[in-house]
Amino acid sequence: MKFFSTLLVSLACSAFLFAQAPQKMNYQGVARDNSGNVLANQSIALRLSILSGSISGTVEFAETQAVTTNDFGLFNVRVGEGVIISSNGAIGWGNDSHFLKVEMDADGGSNYVEMGTSQLVSAPYAFYADKAGNMPDDGTAVGEMLYWDGSGWNTVAPGISGQPLVFCYGVPTWNRCLEVGDTYQGGRIAKILQPSQPGYDNLVPHGLIVAPYDQGTAVTWSNGSLFATGVTDQSYGAGNTNTNQIVAIQGAGSYAAQLCADLNLNGYTDWYLPSAGEANLLNEVRALVGLQGIQAFYWTSTEADASDAFFISFYSSTVSQSSGGTKNQSIRVRAVRSF
Repeated sequence: MKFFSTLLVSLACSAFLFAQAPQKMNYQGVARDNSGNVLANQSIALRLSILSGSISGTVEFAETQAVTTNDFGLFNVRVGEGVIISSNGAIGWGNDSHFLKVEMDADGGSNYVEMGTSQLVSAPYAFYADKAGNMPDDGTAVGEMLYWDGSGWNTVAPGISGQPLVFCYGVPTWNRCLEVGDTYQGGRIAKILQPSQPGYDNLVPHGLIVAPYDQGTAVTWSNGSLFATGVTDQSYGAGNTNTNQIVAIQGAGSYAAQLCADLNLNGYTDWYLPSAGEANLLNEVRALVGLQGIQAFYWTSTEADASDAFFISFYSSTVSQSSGGTKNQSIRVRAVRSF
């Protein structure tokens, strides 16, 4: 009786999705007789089967191959290059364990004798790893790159010679990340949150955007009668809550907070009247967001008392409490939104 011993099973790295035959899985072995002598320079026939579930599981793929051993009885084949005798279509590598069954006819015929079945571990499944399973087979342009966003592969278009590639909120980006003053999401960026600030996200940029133009040039803060609304928070981030409270208390009308709440600008509807702290921030970056040198006053959503609210001039340094005309004074409005 003649038999062979397996020396090595190795796999070539390629996608392991296929319709009929797998893409080239290397198999190497040595054929010996029952006394342990190698079968040198002899033509043998192999039947190779891939089973699922167990060593006696369902045959998902089978083929035959004819091969000649070398001086040492060594032979090499590629599973997937033989004559297909059975195939269930695409092998479900990620769905179950798989085994390679090897049968041989040492005389090169079709009287196959089972030589053994062994489990395929690690390497074959790498062909169907989730992180590679949805990678595109081809690119669309020379220099195109891929990055993983946590759920799938995305492309980065080719850059130009000498252009730096930087990491911006989880995305490789050519040239630079977003900066204050950039046009973005309906307006111009006035603030980008930094790592030490509440709300910062390493993968998604957040901050404040100011509308590109005024929403009114002669608008009152109140909707008629003067009374306290309780919106005294001056802090950065308070503007949206302030605006909602003012509108809820004062009702419909054409006043500062309502104009911002009703604004639909460049596809965005979440605008609001900035708080005193947010207005101060706009003042600090006024040269970058198009507010520098405007000799006019703008309302904030921060109330001082029943009669007064805070306003700012981007021609001066800080916000001030209104006086004289109080909340019924007609001045400008510029909305902001968070992103």
